[in-house]
Amino acid sequence: MKKGLPLQIGMHGSKGALLLALAALCAGALGGCASAAVKGTVETDIVSHYSENTGKIIAAPVEPGQSVKQGDVLAVIDTRQDLFELEQLEAALALKRAALDEVLAGAENEELRQLENNVRLAREARQTASALADKAQRDLADGQTLYEGGALNRAALDDLTLRDQTAASAVTSAEIEADSAEQRLQAAIKGASQHRIDAALADVTLAESRVAQCRDRLARATIAALTDGTLIGKYYLVGDIVAPGSNLADVAREEGKYVAAYWPADRLRELSLGQALDISAGDAHCTGSLFFMDVSAEYAPKDERTAANRNKTVVRIKLRLDADAPFRPGETVQVDFPEN
Repeated sequence: MKKGLPLQIGMHGSKGALLLALAALCAGALGGCASAAVKGTVETDIVSHYSENTGKIIAAPVEPGQSVKQGDVLAVIDTRQDLFELEQLEAALALKRAALDEVLAGAENEELRQLENNVRLAREARQTASALADKAQRDLADGQTLYEGGALNRAALDDLTLRDQTAASAVTSAEIEADSAEQRLQAAIKGASQHRIDAALADVTLAESRVAQCRDRLARATIAALTDGTLIGKYYLVGDIVAPGSNLADVAREEGKYVAAYWPADRLRELSLGQALDISAGDAHCTGSLFFMDVSAEYAPKDERTAANRNKTVVRIKLRLDADAPFRPGETVQVDFPEN
């Protein structure tokens, strides 16, 4: 038997089989294209937590990757200096009030004492109303941040807005009442110098304001989570010094996960908003709902390229995941093309 004979027989005797094999190979290639996929990255809505005080971090109990609930403490700033200052300011306030009492002693009678007490109560009411208004304003600002990130519904935001407006009106009413009480007191005083009374009242008001500001700083020394989620960024450690505006931590909202991927522009017509696409990574899989398609095309970033989008223009898409989807932020997944 000659060495090349089997090849010749195979070529001539199996020509039809060879053509069928090539056809099957092409069909398989086309089928592979039909079921091709693009890479995606699991992302989520991020809520940043900023410091409003200057000081040293003395506690940071949560580590990246841990789950947190709204209100959980993320960081605590040292308050010892503020506590010392508050003690001094409260002592100064007591002295200012005693000085005012001495000024008013020249016109002392039961009616004046009652009017003085009314002034003090009115100022305390004004201070309380102001503190509540400040809190309502901060709650509204936090609520607007959460609303913009999708963590708060419109009804809840409207409720925070109404509370803010109501608190502001209460401050106005309290200020009017405090001014009226002071005017009644001053009108009733006859034996004391009006100039000395005005100066003593101003000193008390200034001292009260400084005490309120110090208490507010103490309240802002504890940074709590604004939303449920997972801590994905912790940028300061215990012992670090922070300044106002420092981003201390980022929390990824648990209900805000989505997959971002780059889709071939020439297959964009296969997609529609609200469409469900299969997503997988290893043995884990789920579906995601398409909620965003970019309007401008570009080339896929190098680390996002696959056989399906290499050397092609692509558009960025986003697929919303359910809260119980088996993927974590930062994980790379596969987004399958829809079946034809």
